[in-house]
Amino acid sequence: MALKLKAMSARLTAASVLVADDDPGTCRLVANALGLRHDQVRQATDGRVALALALGSTFSCVITETTLPFIDGYALCELLRTDSATRSTPILVVTAEERTEWLALALQSGANAVLTKPVPPETLRAEIDRLVRATHDRHEHAQPRPTQDTNGLANGDDVSDQPHASRGRRNRNQHYERFTTTNPPVQVPVLRCPMCDRVLTYQTSHVGGVTAKFAEQWDYYDCPSACGQFRYRHRTRKLRVL
Repeated sequence: MALKLKAMSARLTAASVLVADDDPGTCRLVANALGLRHDQVRQATDGRVALALALGSTFSCVITETTLPFIDGYALCELLRTDSATRSTPILVVTAEERTEWLALALQSGANAVLTKPVPPETLRAEIDRLVRATHDRHEHAQPRPTQDTNGLANGDDVSDQPHASRGRRNRNQHYERFTTTNPPVQVPVLRCPMCDRVLTYQTSHVGGVTAKFAEQWDYYDCPSACGQFRYRHRTRKLRVL
């Protein structure tokens, strides 16, 4: 592990990682996970500053949240992919967003991979290492052959040269191990409506996750008193009204 971290740190030169997030904790997490000094990680608290920094400097990786002021993370990905200076820069979305359609939109917008918060440092380190290594390999070979990575959301292919819609479809088909079922792998809990206290009626489950390695399960319920629809997330053990 120490040799792997040392090799990766050698590729991540000073001030080579850009973090677009208004949460200072994300910047500290990135620095600690990569074994870099805090001054080697640049932070932008809104999308406009992130875009200016990315276009004005060379970064080994851009890490962005989707909910940014002025220019959100989706638009930031698109803008970075349209500029020749940042077209091949690896982009990792690290977001608190949980909805499948918005996670998929991040890939369609040009992100190479998506992770949902909270992210363990070892997972963040491994994903950044994979993206940086894939970019390095593409530069080393004139005609790289893409490989599937069943542990990640994206395989490091150069997404910048592909049509917008087909890029999203390909990434989802290869790496989104998601499906809907009424017979999920984890037993569905019996839950009560937080409004009327009646037992909720189970409808279906959504199984998958950001990566195949870190699969998740969401269970969906209806309230028999018409209080609304609810979703239960097993990883956080939280019930939310939809």
